[in-house]
Amino acid sequence: MTRHAFAIALLAVATASFPTVAARAQMPGGAADIALYYRVAPLLLQRINASSRAASEFARIYALYILPSALAASLGCNRLARALYTRMMRARAARHDVALS
Repeated sequence: MTRHAFAIALLAVATASFPTVAARAQMPGGAADIALYYRVAPLLLQRINASSRAASEFARIYALYILPSALAASLGCNRLARALYTRMMRARAARHDVALS
């Protein structure tokens, strides 16, 4: 799988696995988080893809954040899913010098 295809798959899994957009929008600060995600995610994926370690970084993101977040969401633990996903976005943004504002 190419980096680009993996990035698209990762983004699709991340979006699908997180508590539904409607559920997240109902959480305090949820609507702002959703808007921030759609503003920042494309640049973040572009920066990760440009990295020489993109494949290993995507695998790490999947194992440490996406999969646990999806599991938490599937069990109805939406706060945990959100916390994991927020931690991932902050860590990746800091690593790739992307402002979360």
